[in-house]
Parts: sequence; structure tokens; C-alpha cells
Amino acid sequence: MLNLQAVVEGAPALVVAWAIVFAMNAVTLPLPPAWMVLATFRAYTELALLPLTIGGSLAAALGRLLFAWQVRAFTGRLPADAQTNAQALAAAAHSRLRWPWLFVVVYSFLPISSDAVFTAVGLGALPLRSTLVAFFLARSVYNTLMVVAAGPVVSNLADVFAGRLGWRSVGFVFLAIGAYVLFLKLPWARWLRVQPGSGANAPVG
Repeated sequence: MLNLQAVVEGAPALVVAWAIVFAMNAVTLPLPPAWMVLATFRAYTELALLPLTIGGSLAAALGRLLFAWQVRAFTGRLPADAQTNAQALAAAAHSRLRWPWLFVVVYSFLPISSDAVFTAVGLGALPLRSTLVAFFLARSVYNTLMVVAAGPVVSNLADVFAGRLGWRSVGFVFLAIGAYVLFLKLPWARWLRVQPGSGANAPVG
């Protein structure tokens, strides 16, 4: 059994869980979703559910904020397909629903990366404050539900943390990486039938 108490070396497990989720959301890498990390801490440290998931969702939102700031600072280095997909997503948010934040709420309940949403925020195509609040509220509910239902998959992530990389765990990791890369390459502009530039220059709120 994974001993997360030993891993955190005396630090409060709740704070460590939040810190890991923050770091994962501050970068764009094929990492496990936040709810898997939270579910692992919940299973092996007996942390209270709501402080774990709501605090973890806040940490994820703050990490996404840092990610958006990075996008804004290094827009010139962002791959063209990532910019196109983010702009297409933002255009869909503005054209399909009256309030873009409502689009973010719906999107945040999907089991897919939020990179495109916060790339759009960094590019100025989605409003910062309302997107961040919508993401936090939606993911608080989503993460709580997923942690409650996550028993069967927790062992895979626990094996990764513990260094017990059996074929099942290795396959799970490669599947997650493959799904992430595929998601980034999907032609969202064509599928959503929007003009990528039409949602740009959104207000901050």
C-alpha cells in the first residue's frame, strides 16, 4: 500500500495535495487529471472530502491562472494549432451561448483538458474573472463527484506514485498521454464551425 504520509515527510497531506494540483495546472503537460490526485490522497490519507476537493479545485483554478499568464507572456512561442483551437473555443463560447462563462461551466464538466480554455484566456479571447470563477465552481462539483466515484482507478495512480509500474499502470499512463496529445491536435475550428478570431479581445470580467 502506498504510504503518502511518508512521501509528504510530515507536511500536512491536505496542503501537499493542493500544491500538487496547483503545479499540475500551472503547466501544459500530459498529467493525470486533478481528481485522480485528490482521489489518491483521499483513499490513502483519509482526508475530509469537501476540504480536499474544494481546496483542490481552488488550487487548480490558481494554477490555470498562472498558466494563462504564461500564455500571455509567451504568445509568440505558442504553437499555431494551439492558438487556433483556443480561439475557436472562445468563438464558440461567444456565439453559441449568451454568457461565455456558462460555456466554461459546461466545458469544465467534461473529462478533457482545460488547456484550450485558459489558452484563450491568455490570448484575451475569453474574460479572465468570470472564466476563472466558472471553472472553480464547476470543477468543485465535478472533482467531488469524481473522487467519490474513483475507487476502481485510484490503484493505478497509486502504483505510479509508489514506483510499482506494472503493465496495467504503464498502459494507463500511456493511454492518458495519448488522449491528451490527441485532444490538442483535434480540429476544433472546423468541428465547431466558427471563425477562430471572432472571440478575441474579450473583456477582463
